[in-house]
Amino acid sequence: APLPGPVTSLIMGAEMYGDAESGRVNPSETTPLVFHADNRRDGSVAAAGSPAGWGHAEGGLAQGSSSSSSSSSSSSSVDSSKRGGARKERLRSLDAFRGLTVFVMILVDDAGDAYHAAIGHSPWDGVTLADFVMPFFLFIVGVSMAMSFTKFLGQPDADRHGLMRKAVVRAGKLFLIGLLTQGGTFPTDYNLYTLRIAGILQRIAWCYLVVALALIYLPQRRHVFGYFQVYGTYAWQALLVLGIQLVYLALVFGVKVPGCARGSLTPWCNAVGYLDRKLLGPHAYASPTYTRTDYCSSCSPAYCPIGEAAPAWCGEGSGPSGNGTVLPFDPEGAVSSQAAVASTFLGLLFGMQLIVRRDTRGRLLQWVPLSLVLLVAGIAVNFAGFKFNKNLWSTSYMLMTAGAAGLCLTLFYLSIDFWKFGQYPFAPFVWMGMNAMFIYVFGAAGVLETMLQWVYWKEQDRNLVVTIQTHLQSDLGRDAGILVAVFIKLAAFSAIAGIMHWSKWYWKV
Repeated sequence: APLPGPVTSLIMGAEMYGDAESGRVNPSETTPLVFHADNRRDGSVAAAGSPAGWGHAEGGLAQGSSSSSSSSSSSSSVDSSKRGGARKERLRSLDAFRGLTVFVMILVDDAGDAYHAAIGHSPWDGVTLADFVMPFFLFIVGVSMAMSFTKFLGQPDADRHGLMRKAVVRAGKLFLIGLLTQGGTFPTDYNLYTLRIAGILQRIAWCYLVVALALIYLPQRRHVFGYFQVYGTYAWQALLVLGIQLVYLALVFGVKVPGCARGSLTPWCNAVGYLDRKLLGPHAYASPTYTRTDYCSSCSPAYCPIGEAAPAWCGEGSGPSGNGTVLPFDPEGAVSSQAAVASTFLGLLFGMQLIVRRDTRGRLLQWVPLSLVLLVAGIAVNFAGFKFNKNLWSTSYMLMTAGAAGLCLTLFYLSIDFWKFGQYPFAPFVWMGMNAMFIYVFGAAGVLETMLQWVYWKEQDRNLVVTIQTHLQSDLGRDAGILVAVFIKLAAFSAIAGIMHWSKWYWKV
């Protein structure tokens, strides 16, 4: 059974609480405090049962077991009726944003080898399409948390310790699924000595847990009104996140890697990788993207055979004697995951504006300026020398991607929830976003493809997956064949997600 309360709101989720819990929002009103939807200005929290604004449960890469209730299939709702009305409309823009992100994840993961320069992860500095996926996921986590945690923390008798226990359990489940999908090779190859501890879901679980801890236990300032209401209310939480960011920067520029200059940001000399290797040991990721840099590859950003001219840390065959060893670097490692907490917290601030600002104009006046400020700040830090770098989760990268995520959310909100013209064109993304956890595990992590290859004719290579890929690449060429195969896969998962939605079946963790 799904966990109750805000814990069921986690990561990128698409489910809302039932009528009694979700709250109703009149878009023509504004709310003076984050934790209630009436017009009290005495700083008190609205009692349980009063409207709490947006209800958003079962956040994202965490949708779960089947449900037959219509309330279980909605991500969030807004009362669009006039006085006394009861009609609710789903906040489909967040579903679509989430679905697009998991769509792009599958595209860049499966087709990235054929189109490195256009969509594959940047080897080191710089950003490509693939480098927006992870920060967008974390941003959506924060937006979803805003829609759920405020409802329960707004109750005078809120069981904060109970909420935290449930948050820990949910984070633990996500961490475990991450180990199963990225720790080894599903379903049989899990060498405990080299099991990869870090990963996508592991990072999401950590960022969610830290922000949940801040929301549950740090105080919210009262009697804060006006344009900066949300920022003032969550000042203590912001100070915690800022402190974590400062510690990260102190490690990056203060820790001296042996044999390297202090503050170096090169693939072989940076403090992030050095500390992760100390912390994770053989559990660190051993196939880093930097092996596609100019240092290691003659056809960068693609992979090419490593020669003796390459530095010894590029991998097997490199170095003067050809006995080089790859220097592990985990893109979701422990140190950079601390910096990633800020991406989730910034998403939380955007989500809080949905609760506090009741009209579209008010939300846009918050979202657009903040997005532009984050973008400009990220670009400025990049030009100051701390380049966009997903592997390091550099400050410039964190700020820039958060600003881009804010603008994407704004565009989806306007086109789908406000102007309404995007509801049908974006429907496949909405379906995928409502079952993001299912699409991630079976699609992005490749579980379904692996299972399909268990069934074959006489020889293991004569299975459905390999047969389709072989014929497409033979007829269309390697790169075009790979791309067409990926879009066939995406269309199939979109159809599956649509069927799951119509059947009101949602996978929650």
